[in-house]
Amino acid sequence: MLRLALLCLAVAAVRCAEPPSPAAIIGDPARYSALLGCLGGQQEHCEPWVQDVRAHIPDALKTGCAACPAPHKDFIRTLTLHVKRTDPEQYQALLLRLDKDKDSDSGPFAKFLESSA
Repeated sequence: MLRLALLCLAVAAVRCAEPPSPAAIIGDPARYSALLGCLGGQQEHCEPWVQDVRAHIPDALKTGCAACPAPHKDFIRTLTLHVKRTDPEQYQALLLRLDKDKDSDSGPFAKFLESSA
């Protein structure tokens, strides 16, 4: 029973992993490409922190990340702004894939991107 409890705690710790710094991902072309592949659905095996970030994207689009943990807010905001600035076509492709309800067109997401924290 103790082993099962420890296993559950280990899985929970991995599942709630914080994302790395956005600069570390943006500065590493291989990790950046892998992240975009995971977010865009072209890659099946993604790091656990990527799955956590992806799980918060609907909240970011609908509410401006009201329920997102602080590290996820910063990561989503920084990465989104980077992709939007440097690769508008990739940004639009991600929106088509991740924003079926067109929530990004509303105020909360735009305000979230403009905010600094």
